[in-house]
Amino acid sequence: MTVLTAIDGEEGSETVAAAGVELASRLGEDAVVIHAASARNLDDAERTVESIVADAVADPDEVTVHVLEGNPAERVLNEVDRLEPTYAVLGSSRRTPAGKVVLGSVLQLVLRGADVPVVTVPQDRE
Repeated sequence: MTVLTAIDGEEGSETVAAAGVELASRLGEDAVVIHAASARNLDDAERTVESIVADAVADPDEVTVHVLEGNPAERVLNEVDRLEPTYAVLGSSRRTPAGKVVLGSVLQLVLRGADVPVVTVPQDRE
């Protein structure tokens, strides 16, 4: 089986990637880290995600990394359907009261749409 970790490439992504890979290791499962980006940013996104994973885990060669084109929430949900992971791991950042009112964040959409348990990892950003 697999633990699927989705990162946004922003500050705090290392923490999320490390948590997802650690969970996979403890469960004896494969670790997959994904990131969704627009078509014009795919090359930059791939370098960024590979760097994040290399900084976050002891053995990055044990992690499968995919940079996918498209809407992040849709891509995460598609990968959940395709891979049928044991868990999906995503970051959660603190929000202002106004930010809490805004619906449609990737985490909220995945929480509502995924058919697997979703683990949230605090992803504080300065």
